[in-house]
Amino acid sequence: MSSQDQRKSILIVDDDAQFASSLRKTLRKAGYDISLANNGAEALRLLGTCSFDLAITDNRVGSLTGLEVISFIRRQGIPLRILLLTAFADQELAAQAKKAGADSSLSKPLKREDILECVSRLLAHEPRKDK
Repeated sequence: MSSQDQRKSILIVDDDAQFASSLRKTLRKAGYDISLANNGAEALRLLGTCSFDLAITDNRVGSLTGLEVISFIRRQGIPLRILLLTAFADQELAAQAKKAGADSSLSKPLKREDILECVSRLLAHEPRKDK
C-alpha cells in the first residue's frame, strides 16, 4: 500500500484474543487501520459508530454468530466488504455465509500470505452498494 493511498479500516471480530491480536499485528504491518471487537454485540456497537472498509468475523463470537453479524450488516445497508473466518472447513457454512452476504470465507488456521492476499483482493473492489 503506497503512502498516497487512503488507509483502509478493518474491524476484526473474534473472541480468541490471541488470534485477534496476531491478525491485528499482521494487518497493521501491511498498512491497515485495525479495530477489534471480542464478540458480536461489541461489533454491532462499533459498526453503529465507526466506518470500516472491511469486517473480518469469526463464526463463533460470543452470543452471536458470525452469520448473525453478517446478516445485521447487510440488513442495515452498511457498505463494507465481509470476510468470514471459521475453524472448520465446512462447505455448508461457506454457502450460508455467502447467502447471508459475506464476500469471502477462509478456514483457520490461516497462512499469513493467504489472509493478506484475500484482504487485498476484497479491498481492491468498490464497497458494496446494498441499498
